[in-house]
Amino acid sequence: MSESVSLARVKEVQAKYEGATINDVLLAMATMTLRAYYEEQQDSIVTCNTKKTVAGSFLVNMRGAKEDALADESFGNRFSTGNFHFPINYDKCEDLVYCVKKQVDQIKASPESYIRKGKTEFASKVFPPAMRL
Repeated sequence: MSESVSLARVKEVQAKYEGATINDVLLAMATMTLRAYYEEQQDSIVTCNTKKTVAGSFLVNMRGAKEDALADESFGNRFSTGNFHFPINYDKCEDLVYCVKKQVDQIKASPESYIRKGKTEFASKVFPPAMRL
């Protein structure tokens, strides 16, 4: 079990990094936690000084910024998936938030989530339910 971190503390860290979001800080914290775990396990991903990363998937909200999620016309789940590569072999903690932010900004600007959503919608219309498992 790890100690908890208050939202106020996360916002305090966020304020030190111009343009960073709370999500950027949380992903940086998750990266640091993963690195500590792999170091404790003496895993080759950190002991061999490679530039390997650990990937994770997450949900991407596909609603417009001003869209009301509770309105009848947009009610329901509207999301796609994305991939994040935790840069666990970062050099300095001070650079980690900006490293994470750069990747998140690239993900946000990428059409990848829209393409994945389109492929999923296409597959759900083309393939019978038994093949969707």
